[in-house]
This record gives sequence, C-alpha cells and structure tokens, in this order.
Amino acid sequence: MKNTLLILISLAIPSIIVGADLRLGPTERLREAASTGDIKALRNALATDADPDDPDRYGNVALFYACKWGQGNAVQILAPLTSTISMKEVLCALKSGNAHIVRATLEAYRETGKTFEKEPYLAASSQTENPKLLVVGLVMGIVHEEDLTPELLVQFIKENQSGKKTPEDLRKEILEGVRIEQSRKRRSSTQHHGGDTSPTKRSSTSDGQD
Repeated sequence: MKNTLLILISLAIPSIIVGADLRLGPTERLREAASTGDIKALRNALATDADPDDPDRYGNVALFYACKWGQGNAVQILAPLTSTISMKEVLCALKSGNAHIVRATLEAYRETGKTFEKEPYLAASSQTENPKLLVVGLVMGIVHEEDLTPELLVQFIKENQSGKKTPEDLRKEILEGVRIEQSRKRRSSTQHHGGDTSPTKRSSTSDGQD
C-alpha cells in the first residue's frame, strides 16, 4: 500500500508541474523570462507565438521588465521586436544605469521614428552617476559636447571620487569614450559591407551614424 502511494505521488508530480506551466500563456511566459533573464525560456516563448507588444494588466510589455531588472541579453533580443516601445521603456532602461541596455533600447526607439529629448535623458542619466550614459547620448546625438558643462559633470562624479577627479577630467574621459565608440562603429560597418571602403560605402555609413 505504501509503495503504491509513493508511485502515485511520483506520477502526479510531473503533471502538477506541467499544469502550472500551462496556466501561463506564451506572452506571460515571455514576460516572466524577460524579468529573470532566462534566454532559453524567452526564445521558447517567442517560438510559440508570444507577442512582445502585448502588455499585461499594468500596461507593461516584456521589454519593460527586461529593462527594469537589468537583463541585458533579454533587452538585446526584445528591443528590435517591440514595435510599441515608448518613452516608458527608455526611462526604465536609463534607470538601470546599464549603458548596453540603454543603447539597445534607444536604437529600437529610434527605429520607430521617435526621438528622445535631451532634458529627460540628462535628468535620468544624472541619477545613475554613470558617465557611460553620457557617452551613449553623445554617440546617438541626443547629447552634444557643449552640454558637458561642469555643473552637469559634477553630478556624475561619485562621492568617493570627489577631489580625485575634476569635471574636466571626466569630460576628457567621456570624449575619449565617444571616440572609441565611433571607431568601433566604423569598423563594424566596414566589416558588415565586406570590407568595401569605396566612397559610396563611406558616405552611407556616415549618414547612418548621424
């Protein structure tokens, strides 16, 4: 009797687990995977017709949760697939303080034909104290070199750096980061075009960076 009971319990466990999974639809599983950064589960959800644009009852899509919880790999996958991307997702990405997440989200936001204003970008970036967000803003044309005032830069100097790093030091560091990013983009574009460096190719590459 005892053995029979154990067998019945062991047979029931997989059914209970599967039943719990089935209670979530593909898009719900997508949002859950976006939150946890489970890329395998995220890809599986997408393969079963999960809709990245479908919001939950709070009005949030999967990309929002990937940004909120700092899941960079999930953001890289979801951002290009989310046609309803809005300022809410970009601000959430900025709040994460992760430059890779911000860049991927902004690029997707720009693809929808929208532009992100400088003022909210700087306000949200300054709260993170991460100067790499200024590099992203400069490369994407949201922020301009003349915006790098001492008053702004001092907000990006952490307390433990105060007295060791001046706003001018940080300005040089940021502009060097921009130079490196632009150089990387040029190399990537050249490789994408099969190493063709003809004037026509250089012109189109330059247009794409502005």
